[in-house]
Amino acid sequence: MRTGAILSTTVLRPGLRLTGSFYLPRDLGAAEALEKATKTEPMRSLCVPDGIFRGPIFRRIPAKSAAYGRPYVAPAQLERVDIGVTRFLSTLHGELLDELALRSGMLLVTCSGMSLGKVLWARDDMDGLVASHDLIRIVPDPKLIHPGYLFAYLSSRIGRVAIRRQIYGTSIKHIEPEHLFELPVVRIDRKKEAQIGESVVRAQSAISNGIVTLREERDRLHAAMGISSAEEAEDDDAEVE
Repeated sequence: MRTGAILSTTVLRPGLRLTGSFYLPRDLGAAEALEKATKTEPMRSLCVPDGIFRGPIFRRIPAKSAAYGRPYVAPAQLERVDIGVTRFLSTLHGELLDELALRSGMLLVTCSGMSLGKVLWARDDMDGLVASHDLIRIVPDPKLIHPGYLFAYLSSRIGRVAIRRQIYGTSIKHIEPEHLFELPVVRIDRKKEAQIGESVVRAQSAISNGIVTLREERDRLHAAMGISSAEEAEDDDAEVE
């Protein structure tokens, strides 16, 4: 158990929140850095119109293959480097599939579970996948902020604290898009933002290209050994149900 002491004024600032973990030293340091930032902008103002959203809750209608549906992934799968897809949602879902589809460059925030508030980048190899409604989608406006910089900020310690501190109380188990509308985004020198953003994009592109190569070579190995890659992926996928 971790213990510590804080001032009453520290409790007053975030609205009398009495959750112990809220005041962990590392989070307090990040929160203080955020408060000292000379310039911040609400995230909604940096996104395209209606650019912070999540799909509606729905009942899954599975399909046997891509011939009858679209590839479907759960948030836990997206946290893997090599996602792997063996499940499909039926085309009977209609337009809902487009609402839930991931697009390259989207930022994804997990809104429930143990990894609540974790930020993911939708890489090129994720484009077109249909993902769970338990992910908040963020579409930055590249004219207002570099998407790579926004990802770097939100996935940093300060960004994670900023996300978690939008939630009041101890029993809320979900983050909704509206909790992120006014989330403060720290702005720095635009040249530095662009440098950070471009580095993030290059890194994500390298990961995506590496995954494609890995899958191709793995399939070649399996073919040489008479192993079905699809059957192996099904075994792996069972772990994230």
